Amino acid sequence: MSGRTLRLAGAVAVSGIALWVAFRAVPLDALAAALRSANYWWLAPYVPLAVALNVLRGEIWRRLLSRRVTTPEAFWAYSIGFLVNNVMPFRMGEAARVVALASRRRLPVVEVAAAAGLERLCDVIALLIIMIAVLPFVAHVGNVAQAAWLSAGLVALALAGLAALVAGRRHADRLMATVAGAVLPRHAGVVVARWHELMEALGVISRPGVAVPVAAGAATVWILTLVLQWTVLKAFQPAASMAEAAVFVAVVSVGGAIPAAPGAIGTYQWVGQQALTIPFPLLYSPPVALAVAVVSHAASYVFSSLLGAAGLWYFGMPLAQLRQDAAAVPALEPEHL
Repeated sequence: MSGRTLRLAGAVAVSGIALWVAFRAVPLDALAAALRSANYWWLAPYVPLAVALNVLRGEIWRRLLSRRVTTPEAFWAYSIGFLVNNVMPFRMGEAARVVALASRRRLPVVEVAAAAGLERLCDVIALLIIMIAVLPFVAHVGNVAQAAWLSAGLVALALAGLAALVAGRRHADRLMATVAGAVLPRHAGVVVARWHELMEALGVISRPGVAVPVAAGAATVWILTLVLQWTVLKAFQPAASMAEAAVFVAVVSVGGAIPAAPGAIGTYQWVGQQALTIPFPLLYSPPVALAVAVVSHAASYVFSSLLGAAGLWYFGMPLAQLRQDAAAVPALEPEHL
């Protein structure tokens, strides 16, 4: 078996174990009762909020690309990324959206991928702020606190490195040209050209006209994300607050780093259940917390898959070809930055 097949088998096994752990202490009749008793009218805002989130994310990406793509193109490319994550292993959605947009506008893949990476870095920063805010609630939830501080340190290093790279671009360009000429003399021209594309893409974040709207957009995205999750919680617990929504979003996002089957099936249900039962045992019993996680994941999975399918139609790209092209582009998911 190839290494790729082994990794996929391991991820599927992790998902299976997570599902077993989540369901083993929850009688199916209790889960069914929790699902039946939910007030699903609270999910009415789900579609408009989810669409608004994708529009905002696409617009942030578009700004980082100096508006060289249209709003619909960025929106549908982003939607394709979610679909691919839902149906393919190894979180290939980021690579897929990069390939879709770069192919559509005939832009350098390096620049489109760098802009996607910057957008995800903004996500990480916003998520860390949320995690630090909810630390008092999750101090006893596994190693979430340690993960938050470790992630904060890594992000700080990444930001410092990015700032130094952008500020010292001339020196970095000369160094890259020297190294490429010495190590890869035959391909030095190509390497240096790709390097310049990367630096052009990273440099946009130093412009106030780009950085300020991008930061504001990222903050709005995560506020809407919390509101979206709060509406799901209200369907099951009338006393639900934004604090619980923030804990759920933060812990599930951290749990996204766990290798799992496509769509995070299994790990989402288990991590989401723990995110509610451990910090808030008086509000969420294991059956209710699992019902919340099941509905939250199902709503996200179905809606994002439908939106992504529409995106494939918009771009006129078959999924098989997109998968083949995306396999060559490294993933840039938030938890891997």
